Amino acid sequence: MSYADKELMTKYEEEWEGEEKVKFKVTYCTVCEACEPAVQNVQGIYEIGNAGQLYWFWSEIRSGNVALDADAVLTDNITVNEDVLIDGELNEDGDFRTWYGIGSNAGKYTGIFDGQGHTISGLYYDNDSTVGSYRGLFGAIGPNASIMNVIVADSYIFGNGEVGGIAGQNFGGFVMGCYNRSYVGGAGSNIGGIVGQNFGGVIGCGNSGTVYGEGRYIGGVVGMNTSNGTNP
Repeated sequence: MSYADKELMTKYEEEWEGEEKVKFKVTYCTVCEACEPAVQNVQGIYEIGNAGQLYWFWSEIRSGNVALDADAVLTDNITVNEDVLIDGELNEDGDFRTWYGIGSNAGKYTGIFDGQGHTISGLYYDNDSTVGSYRGLFGAIGPNASIMNVIVADSYIFGNGEVGGIAGQNFGGFVMGCYNRSYVGGAGSNIGGIVGQNFGGVIGCGNSGTVYGEGRYIGGVVGMNTSNGTNP
């Protein structure tokens, strides 16, 4: 059965900011949780405009159906879960959908991901066991990867080691013009507001969220910055 034939649920959640109404959309199958596919534009770049498409991009890269070097661009702000944080701490009363992070230590993301200044809100991950390493919007990125112009807000990402708001580990790529307004923590080492463990470039990024770690190398922007890493 194709995605178009499946039972879909489109959930619209509205809130007011001043006089402007902001509408968020989450689209996924209520039966099998298949997500709305991200569509490639004429340049072959995947356009991601809602949470369903973000999950689809993660899932297809994880399964190998989309290449690790696939390029993507955000076309809108995205809310995965609402009210993940209350006064900067985890909302214990919430029932949140888990986010695992694009790319892994074994399969690092190496594409270009341009947020175009958009915000991804409501990412949630909470597992401090050893399987909870390499967590963030991206679990791990590799050589030639460029993650740029994206804000992560109202999110709670707590793992073991190599945890960052944008990327758990940067192994030879670049993270540029990104910002974190979320809680990032871990029971282990290498925890950073932007990148947990950095072997590449982190340029023009900032953090105003809480960063907590129980091990070594905990930093507001970068947790562990190696001799090959840069953080101007």
